[in-house]
Amino acid sequence: MLLVFPEGVAAGAYTHLNFAFALIDPDTFEVAIMTDGDQDLYSRLTGLKETYDGLEVWISIGGWSMNDADQPTATTFSDLAASTTAQTAFFASLLTFMTTYGLDGVDIDWEYPVASERGGKAADKANYVAFLKNLKSALGASGHTYGLSITTPSSYWYLQHFDLKSLAKYVDWFNVMTYDLHGTWDSTDKFIGPIVNSHTNLTEIKLTMDLFWRNDIKPAQITMGLGFYGRSFTLSDPTCSIPGCSFSGGGNPGNCTASAGTLSFAEIERVITAGGVVTLDKAAAVKQVVWDDDQWVSYDDAETFATKLEYADSVCISGSMIWASSLDDNLATASQALSKKTGHLAASLEEKSVATDTYTACVWGSCGGSCPSGTSAAQRGDGKNKGAASIYNGCDVDVTRPFCCPSDDMPTCQWRGSAPFCKGKCHTGEVEVISDTAATGDECWTGHKVCFAKHNPIDSSSLHIS
Repeated sequence: MLLVFPEGVAAGAYTHLNFAFALIDPDTFEVAIMTDGDQDLYSRLTGLKETYDGLEVWISIGGWSMNDADQPTATTFSDLAASTTAQTAFFASLLTFMTTYGLDGVDIDWEYPVASERGGKAADKANYVAFLKNLKSALGASGHTYGLSITTPSSYWYLQHFDLKSLAKYVDWFNVMTYDLHGTWDSTDKFIGPIVNSHTNLTEIKLTMDLFWRNDIKPAQITMGLGFYGRSFTLSDPTCSIPGCSFSGGGNPGNCTASAGTLSFAEIERVITAGGVVTLDKAAAVKQVVWDDDQWVSYDDAETFATKLEYADSVCISGSMIWASSLDDNLATASQALSKKTGHLAASLEEKSVATDTYTACVWGSCGGSCPSGTSAAQRGDGKNKGAASIYNGCDVDVTRPFCCPSDDMPTCQWRGSAPFCKGKCHTGEVEVISDTAATGDECWTGHKVCFAKHNPIDSSSLHIS
């Protein structure tokens, strides 16, 4: 997964944003950061709530890699769920963490209880219920109205280890991972084998939901997972390129994700633009692309997202979740597709102040629009793009929104960080106001290009994005 700075997230398309992930210290059982620099990003993400009315920001704790066998945290969830002493330490740390960063809820992403290959133990099934009961109680006693969800698998093989009926008493909803239904790991599954299949197949999603209905879980307590990425394969026989054909391994790595067998939405778009052949599997509500003779990937776009959401609506599922916003393109194409279907705000920054007491009237203008009365487009120090400082975020192709500041109190803006390795940083007297994954003609492979504003008459530390 790629890092996207909070200001680059198409937050208007969503009701909730989850920061993924925080970890749990295996010795102290306190909340631990996953990557250096996360502390700054927590505050920047929760800062989006000032711009988007009603937005909630949650922390997701755990994730796939936390249970990797070679990690010190491989058994931490099992150890935590089995010990009330460890839970006391975790709850205290979590509440402090959530208060410090202004978070609204917590998602427990334990992958997967009981499964021995994922650090699980037989006692996990019952212990998970007791752990969530205690966590729910601790959250309720905090004086805040914190939300609580858990992330669950979609296959019976792993879902059988969840006592869904009991867990439902303590969670607001289940985030069901109805993606990654297939991948290169199928090659070692004696019931499937090395054959290509779509990883977000609506037929199989319906089977997953049946497992919840059989346990009397109400659809209103479900969010259905959607993927902003595809699982790719290298075909064994280029003349056979439909589901059921054999594969020899994962597809070639993309420039950005750099992982065999996975391509982001943005990378798949580039494959299609370069001549990839797209077909629609109508029954599965998923699209497939073949290119370079032996490369194959399945993915979702506006058409298949709509079909999946129509199914969710038809059975009264409460909502959808996506993995992950960082895999969208720099125009938020996938987010906008969902936004149009769900009726949420367009996937763009609203026209909100980015001001403090000393700098009160800078706003991001609307896509293709002019600046509000009394303001003008801030200028770029390098004179490019007709001189105006602007961004593409959330706008249509070749359409930008200006950075509008008081006409008589104007900063100078500068983009830093060029492709393919974009790592722009502030210089003395500058403040970051927005970041972007796009750089002149190319996508950033790592990092971002960043727009900085320098304001000489007034202390530039007062300028920030909100």
